[in-house]
Amino acid sequence: MEQILKDVVCWFSYIYEGNAEKAQLISILISSILAVIALIANQWIIRRTARNELMLDKCERGYNLAVRLNVLSMEWISSVINQDETSHLEFKAQFTGAAQALEGVCSLYFDDIDFDKEVIEKFSMVIFHNRKSLNIPNLMEIQSEMDNMLRSVRESFKGKNRQYQH
Repeated sequence: MEQILKDVVCWFSYIYEGNAEKAQLISILISSILAVIALIANQWIIRRTARNELMLDKCERGYNLAVRLNVLSMEWISSVINQDETSHLEFKAQFTGAAQALEGVCSLYFDDIDFDKEVIEKFSMVIFHNRKSLNIPNLMEIQSEMDNMLRSVRESFKGKNRQYQH
């Protein structure tokens, strides 16, 4: 190994004997170093841009799920008040799916967003227990609690969206 290194040094010394050749070597080295720096900077920018685009997509998805969950909660309450059992089951399935999707987005990407799963579970339980005997004040109270939690989640997603746009 040592002999190979000595041979390479001798070869470089022979090829780059003159001042013009040494200047050319320095020029090549500087160009190579600048090219590597430009490549690294480009990769960093590309990775950062891709990450921001992913996070913006997740913010949009989370915000849309929060809006969808709010709409579904109102429609579900309406189906209970109208005592439409078929719609009640449809809204329950859609509500549960949207709630699980929103919980997944929040827990996987935005653990600092205060998504309260207990409010969702409480809402589902109150709806389930009130579907036969209507207790409208109870339904409106849990709907208000749900609205407040989802408003907070939407505002958090808006803030995250602004953060990742820059």
